[in-house]
Amino acid sequence: MKNPKNMNAAELEALLNEKRNEEREALLKKKSAYEVRRNKLVRSLCASAEEMSNRLKRFKDQVMSDLGGFQLVMKEYSTAKKEGKGNFELLSEDGTLKVEFSVQAKKAFDERAGEAEQLLKEFLKSVIKGRNSEAYKLVSTLLERKIDGDYDIKLIQRLYKMENDYDNETWRRAIQLFKEAYKEIDSARYVRFYKKTDSGPWTLINLSFSGL
Repeated sequence: MKNPKNMNAAELEALLNEKRNEEREALLKKKSAYEVRRNKLVRSLCASAEEMSNRLKRFKDQVMSDLGGFQLVMKEYSTAKKEGKGNFELLSEDGTLKVEFSVQAKKAFDERAGEAEQLLKEFLKSVIKGRNSEAYKLVSTLLERKIDGDYDIKLIQRLYKMENDYDNETWRRAIQLFKEAYKEIDSARYVRFYKKTDSGPWTLINLSFSGL
């Protein structure tokens, strides 16, 4: 290779372009290797996660089936009429393992809640506003919605306790509509597994990825 000191301007420019091309190619190779490794990692992890998810789904189906079958045997054995949600827990003979089964109701307000809110606003405007600013502000606050757009049952329950505070048909009808509107729309079943030593507390057998 000719000594750069002995090169003319054109030759130096050509050498510089050659170096730039070499550096560009090196960067492209490095970028390509990075992207290949990233893609391989993502695909590998997602494939493993999907396999684990399917295994967990099969396990859940089996658990629910087994516990449902045992619940029928339990009812038949006890000959008692079971009431309530059907929650129960099972212990191993040595008392070191436990399975808890529970049913949690999911509730929400239906369209009658919107009608109840309108009645309350009519009541506030015609009866409370201008007469009792604190009461007006309190009731208005209890009608505030949650992030998901639904009413907050904890706030609405405070209205229930105020049902007899006003001898007004509009007020009472609004409270009654709120009560009617809040109903069960679905239910979810949960199973939790526990273990412990003879003298220790119950420890959850964690099946949650984030909880491990």
